[in-house]
Amino acid sequence: MFVPGVHQGLHVRVPRRAITFAIALLAIVTVVVAWAALDARPTSREHLGVPASPLPVGTLGSVALLVPEGPVDHLFVQRAASDATRSFITDFPSTFTLHAHGAASPMGDRVAVLWVDGQPGSARLTIVDLRSGDRVETPGTYSYLSTLSWSRDGLRVAALAAARPDASGRFRATVVEIDAASGVARPVAEFDSVLAAAPVGYSADSTRLLVVTIDQSGSAVWSAGDGKLQNVAQLSAGRTQDWRLSPDAARLAFTQVYGAGATRAVSGRVLTILTRNIVGASGVGDQLGATWRAGFEAPVFGGPGGDVQLAAGADGEYLVPTAWSPDGSGLVANVYDRDQSSSRSLQYITAQGRFEFASEIGASFLGFVVNLD
Repeated sequence: MFVPGVHQGLHVRVPRRAITFAIALLAIVTVVVAWAALDARPTSREHLGVPASPLPVGTLGSVALLVPEGPVDHLFVQRAASDATRSFITDFPSTFTLHAHGAASPMGDRVAVLWVDGQPGSARLTIVDLRSGDRVETPGTYSYLSTLSWSRDGLRVAALAAARPDASGRFRATVVEIDAASGVARPVAEFDSVLAAAPVGYSADSTRLLVVTIDQSGSAVWSAGDGKLQNVAQLSAGRTQDWRLSPDAARLAFTQVYGAGATRAVSGRVLTILTRNIVGASGVGDQLGATWRAGFEAPVFGGPGGDVQLAAGADGEYLVPTAWSPDGSGLVANVYDRDQSSSRSLQYITAQGRFEFASEIGASFLGFVVNLD
């Protein structure tokens, strides 16, 4: 447990405002059912905070990383420990500053990777079996900036197909679903004249996909499944980012962007999907990145004004959270220097200390995965 007010060593502390935020959410959660149960199947408090992976805690004890080296990005797996060695899996070409990135499946046995092969405005998508190293190359091209969302059974992954925007920056967004074993892709949702679109997670039974779109009316959430597209909620009249679905699929954490230039600000929000109620996070300053910790009913936000901060002794730094470990004991985060926001380090942070996974520019974390050693 991370204890507020700890000042010794390299620890993470959760300020008191995070507790206030959790209490506010608790009043709402007691009447919540999972958005996956829009057909009226209820959820109980026992479902809250259940890890996204159906595997026993401790099974996913390693991490998958993409680390740049020259003109390629290497895919590694290593134990989540400071003295662990990396196991090389495969590599992908990189183009200038366009490095590969991706996401691990909930089962931790595969990763989906987006990489650029030199064609402007688009990316390729490859699914890699971590145990064998086998690659499944999917047909078509995809948006390099696409989020990647795995179904909870690890059988499918959703991505945004590549599209050419018009002069105003709008495009027709096609969200596709790829079979992880065969690489066969099929469209599951289309949106006209949007500025952005992102698949952000599946329902608990993996039958419906949640998609966020941004257009001239703001940010909205949609549910796609069984050939039907349903508007779930309006998130904001403006732009949102950092979307993260809760482990029970009942709530969506995100950050909302206000203003521009010197007046630009970013703050955390949580949507309860069934009731469409949105609660704002407390705190002053920009909140960047959102993640859910197993056993906790509220997300944490990073950034200079986030709920989770590096303890005293780390002045001038802030973190943007990426993922908690399945057992909730450690946090993977990008650590930034307040004065040099482009300088960052991918780190693993626990109550006992922290260490770097990678410090190369363009390195990325794909998720917690199965142990290979």
